[in-house]
Formats: sequence, C-alpha cells, structure tokens
Amino acid sequence: MGFADNPFAPVTHDERTVMNHLKTVFNRLSPEVQREIINELTGEKIPAIDGWVSERETNEPSPETVHLIGLSKEPPVDFGIEESSGGGPVDLFTKADQTGIAIEGKTRDSIRNEQMSRYAEALSANSTTNVSWSDLYRALERMQPEMAAYPAGLVDEFLVYLESIDLHNPHQTAKYVWGNDDGIKEIQVVESDGELLVIWRVQAAEGQGKQDTRVLQWDEFTELFEDIESRHGQDFVERIFVNGEAPYKQPELDSDTVLGEIDPIRDHVDDDNFLRLNYHEDNNSVKLRTVRPSEGGTVGMPHNPGTDRYVWYAQDDELPQLLATTSETPGFDKEFRQVLFRDRHRSKVRAHLW
Repeated sequence: MGFADNPFAPVTHDERTVMNHLKTVFNRLSPEVQREIINELTGEKIPAIDGWVSERETNEPSPETVHLIGLSKEPPVDFGIEESSGGGPVDLFTKADQTGIAIEGKTRDSIRNEQMSRYAEALSANSTTNVSWSDLYRALERMQPEMAAYPAGLVDEFLVYLESIDLHNPHQTAKYVWGNDDGIKEIQVVESDGELLVIWRVQAAEGQGKQDTRVLQWDEFTELFEDIESRHGQDFVERIFVNGEAPYKQPELDSDTVLGEIDPIRDHVDDDNFLRLNYHEDNNSVKLRTVRPSEGGTVGMPHNPGTDRYVWYAQDDELPQLLATTSETPGFDKEFRQVLFRDRHRSKVRAHLW
C-alpha cells in the first residue's frame, strides 16, 4: 500500500490532526479492545469504553472516577514557571459507567508536568499516567489479533502513519536548539527492529552551514567509547559525558586532541580513514566526523578536503547543555548518561527508553 492510499494521509505532525486520527481508530475498536489498551497503558482496571470526543473542556462536570493520560513524543518536563490556573480543553475524552478517560497528547516534544497537574485538578482525576507514543504503538500492535478484520486493517494503517512521523520507536533524545528554534544538535538513542542505534545529528538553522547525521550501531558506539576510555580513562568519560562538564575546562584538553576513533561506518569511505571524535582548541569544540589521519596534524584532515560542513559538532558549553535535562528539553538524566556513556549497559539503556 502506498502512503497516498492510507486514510490518514497526508503526513503531518500537527497535534490536533494526529489526535483526531487516534480518535477515529479508538471509535472503530470494540469497547473490550479499547479497555484492554487503556488498562495496559495506565495499569488501572476500567470498564469497557466507547465514544471518544475531541477538545472536551476540563471544567465540564466529571464522572465519579477519572483517569488522565499524558501521551507525548519525549518524556515529561517541568517547565519551571507557574502557568495559568484552571484546566482547558483536553484532546480526547470518553466515559462509561461513571469512569472517564482523558488523553492529552504532544506529537513533537514533551508534555509539561504543570499542564498535567492543572488538568488533573480540574478533572478531579484519580490517577495520572504519562506514556509515550511508542507505548501506544506497541499496545495497538499487540491487540491486533483480538480485533475484527476492518478495525485491525485500520490499526495497521494507523501504525504505518505513526512510523512515517517517527512516533513508533522507543528512544531518548538529548537536544540543543539555537537560532530561531530551527537549528538543532542531537544525540538520540533509538530501538529499531530490536537493535539499539545511537544517532548523532546536526542541522544548521534554515539548512545552512553544518549538517550531518551519523548512525552508530550499538557495537560501534561502545567501541568508540571504549577507545575514549582507553586513551583518557573512565574518569574523563564520567566528567564530560556523565557529570556534564564542559570539554574545554578539562586539563587534558589544552590542545587539539583525539578523544576516540573507530573504523569508518559509511560504505563509500576508504578503510584507511577513521570516524573520530576530536577536541579542537581553536573554537573549544567537539567534532565527530570522518578524517584522513595521515594529514591535518594531531586530529587528522576532514574526509572531504576544503569543507568542514559534514560534521557533528558542539562548541563551548553546548555539549553540557545538550545532555542536560532542562525546562524546555528532556535531555538525558544523569542515570541514563551513566548507563549509556560510562557503563555502556545495553539492557539498562533499553529499559530507560521512552
């Protein structure tokens, strides 16, 4: 099936559109299947439900019992300032047997704990649960064998839609944003088809300047950080990548320095090159790129001479800001940074994914 044939086309991240698609799916499922999905997401025991509506005001009379679900692309964040009091329209709502289910969704970023607290108070919610779109994706997928043919087919098309807007894979994202919020530097850990990937991505504002994406398989990522540790010690890895200290403040980095290297990860690159994570003293930057080690001094010459565009980089205090959990971005909390960068413990990393 081409995506143009999917009833949920065209592709969009628009929250209202995606939540309306979810409402369509829920309203085509049997009340019993809906109950099992909501039970799995919340851990609560609820009656069979049916008849979802959109944009239901939280100040309307609530059923005796209400369960509030936050559904988001990234883990919840504390915004850090007092928002307006009261509730507002919740994206989806249904009720049965004096039990209500409210869902507030975010398709691009994190849901704010303050918003969930306000909605919970306005609804007199008995429970509040935050889940990821990947949780919902897996719950729908697991329940497909219990569905009749038509709703099962509709769910299959909705899952394809979620895949097309990248709301299906368990992940954690550390992100630094600059410019008019359209320049981005990321490190993302993703579970895809049962494999862990560590993706380093940079996209300059308006598509200008540096832009690159490096997808490291789990074994490649661990090899890179084992090499960093063998060169500089575990304490060095812990200071920069776990404790979030700026690289330029480390006593070891008083000149251009190779932090670590592995063989090239791209097919078209000659075997005598390396994928290197370097420190560059001139602009206090950490750069991940392919280099030719026989040229370019200590840290090597870029694989594409004459251009420094295709490189992942963070300068000055950007790496600590990228890794940290802030009021605007989920980042990597310290426990996750430890199991990822220092321990490189596959199962524990997987257990932290959202």
